[in-house]
Amino acid sequence: PAHRSPEQVDLRPWAFQAIWTVGLNCGLRFDELAKMQMNMISHLYQGITINLPVRTKNSIRMKHYKLLDWPHPVAKMSAGLDASVALGLWMAHGGSDDGFLFCNFVGERLDYGRPWDAKKFIQYMRERLILAGEGEGNARYFTGHSIKRGSVQLYRTMGVTDNCIMRRINRTGECSFLRYTEAFNKAAS
Repeated sequence: PAHRSPEQVDLRPWAFQAIWTVGLNCGLRFDELAKMQMNMISHLYQGITINLPVRTKNSIRMKHYKLLDWPHPVAKMSAGLDASVALGLWMAHGGSDDGFLFCNFVGERLDYGRPWDAKKFIQYMRERLILAGEGEGNARYFTGHSIKRGSVQLYRTMGVTDNCIMRRINRTGECSFLRYTEAFNKAAS
């Protein structure tokens, strides 16, 4: 595990921003993001491509995700939504050691050998939502699927058709896609 220098602050906000912006841009759940390793990131002159060669929830084929410009001019100009910038800043602050891209936080150390623990991530996310003004009752509905659900809803808000969203986030099944069009999954209650 790499050690942070004493003058560094909590690095979780950098990872959190990268996870959310990459997840929203590519339509990925937290469990898919957590599987990413440093060697899965390709920097191309046209952007960043992420290769997921590991088994995801419903597939064993390698999926390629490319960080694309947002289809809405306001989002396109937003530094806070720029997935390439957020990912680059996380890698600059969190290091680029071999191992998991979104590694586990163990006290003052980064453990690149393990991904960020899902329960700890969800707890951290819910705490941030409450700090931002979301009620505790609603915050408890947010899970690792919330990133993908938020992605679909964000693209719809930008006026992107469902067929285009499905292509953009590598989805082929309409039934599974429709679950992500709801604000909260009923199974979470």
